[in-house]
Amino acid sequence: MLVSSRIACLLVLVAVWCLLSGHFTLLLMSLGGASCVVALGVYGRTASLVRLEPLTLRPVPVFRYLAWLMPEVLKSNVEVIRAILAPGRISPGFFDVTTRELDEQGRVVYANSITLTPGTVSTGMPVRKIRVHALTRRSREDLLDDAMLNRVETLFSADHPDGGGHDG
Repeated sequence: MLVSSRIACLLVLVAVWCLLSGHFTLLLMSLGGASCVVALGVYGRTASLVRLEPLTLRPVPVFRYLAWLMPEVLKSNVEVIRAILAPGRISPGFFDVTTRELDEQGRVVYANSITLTPGTVSTGMPVRKIRVHALTRRSREDLLDDAMLNRVETLFSADHPDGGGHDG
């Protein structure tokens, strides 16, 4: 990892830590900064051992994806709350979603997006699929309509006008 990339990554980690922490005492800022340095060191070591490909995405599609994902997470929270309050809505089960032509990084982003959405969790990644457990039928149907997959594909599409610059 280049020095400029490490510095940029460290600044992003510190900024996220500060935003999420909300505490700005000298001790906590020092510990937060130290944890960011350790996290960056672990990432650098891991990346050198497994030769990870750099994830190159354009900021605009990433922000569009996150702007789409956050309301989906909120809607899923509401669905889980409804399921808790009315247990008859609970219909747990495993199923597979297709990943079509996504490369490994795209599959990981897709699987993490599924897990971020309350009521669903990615449990495995067989070839061209992601194994998912869903709490409700609606959660299952929402994933099977491929809206999330289409958005993730846009992130990794080099020929899409707003797609990511992934060469993978």
